[in-house]
Amino acid sequence: MKSPKVSIITPTYNSVKYIEETIKSIIFQTYINWELLITDDCSTDETCALILKYTLLDKRIKLFKMDKNSGSALARNNSIKFSKGIYLAFCDSDDIWDSHKLENHIKFHQEKNVLFSFTNISIANDKGLIILKRQSIIKHKVNYASLLKNNYIPTSTVLINKTLFSKYKFPDYRKKQDYILWLEILKKEAIEAHFFDFCLTTYRKHKNQITNNKFKLIPLHYKILRETQDLNIFNSFLYTLSWGVFGFYKHFLKKE
Repeated sequence: MKSPKVSIITPTYNSVKYIEETIKSIIFQTYINWELLITDDCSTDETCALILKYTLLDKRIKLFKMDKNSGSALARNNSIKFSKGIYLAFCDSDDIWDSHKLENHIKFHQEKNVLFSFTNISIANDKGLIILKRQSIIKHKVNYASLLKNNYIPTSTVLINKTLFSKYKFPDYRKKQDYILWLEILKKEAIEAHFFDFCLTTYRKHKNQITNNKFKLIPLHYKILRETQDLNIFNSFLYTLSWGVFGFYKHFLKKE
């Protein structure tokens, strides 16, 4: 029986410094039935030229270009529009996958018979050196109520059945659009996101990231809960406080 195809969704913008390592980590996957759909959000550096080189080397890699700079949410939606896989996986243009990521994650996803799952992550610095071996403290799964308290789901670790995206897409927010989408899916579908506790993705922290400073995002987090989750002022404040405290805790986690 042929293994199901996985569509890997990657938005990119001025990522020439990192994306080659990202692409190589996908090419070297032990699971081979995948397609990598990269949508460039009007880069002004040599990102597209680098990606084009890999599209010629591997036909599973496809490059699309936005007409105007629109943010990672719309770039992801554009790639999803062209996807042909049974599953969708996400890998941002500065993150790195373990070579067994898809093989092990798909096995877990199928054995648990779930629609939505994610893995643990390692944290690396700008040079790719691991500074935190394991980040998540979730033990089994995440539902809507627990996700309101903190975003436990790193987007570059997600594996999800594409059937869900017949009804959903990333909302047009420049920041935290993935968090909004995960909340929407878990709430409206009344499902849980299952946690696979293996570090199969390395998340790179660097100064150019939009969400680099968690403390500056606190007002935005509150605003998003008010606008998208129909929460009152008091509950929005409490959930924002919970998110902020958890972010502070993660900031001072020590290496394992």
